Amino acid sequence: MPRPSQQQLAEKEDLSRAFVDSLDALIGRFIVNSPRGLHPVDVSPQESRSLIWLGRNHSCVMSEFARGLAVPLSTATHMVDRLVEKGLLVRKRSKQDRRIVMISLSRLGKRLDQRFYEHRLTRSRKLLGALGTVDQKHLIRLMRKLVV
Repeated sequence: MPRPSQQQLAEKEDLSRAFVDSLDALIGRFIVNSPRGLHPVDVSPQESRSLIWLGRNHSCVMSEFARGLAVPLSTATHMVDRLVEKGLLVRKRSKQDRRIVMISLSRLGKRLDQRFYEHRLTRSRKLLGALGTVDQKHLIRLMRKLVV
């Protein structure tokens, strides 16, 4: 297989930078336009991400939670402590093995997760509205390829 030329390498680098810039801008459109009063308690962006992850994955053990968020276990533990204090998560010990602690969304956490989802859905409708149906389907197909 032939070695890529300097021009090809430079083009790949330019495309990578354009992708990161575009992704950052897209994510920024979701975050910046977050309506005031979306959450009844003060929640940091990292805590919001945690709630969204748990909303998709339901209950789990701490190590799975840390892996899912790609953070050290100590960071995940501190985050869970704060979210439990805010009434957004609950901890339950396994009845089979008391050493295992499961975490899941509380009722308030589930309501907040639903609000986050509705907000992201509203933002998605607006952003996708700039594209035709064919382009929307193509974009979603490409995004699914990237996350597999």
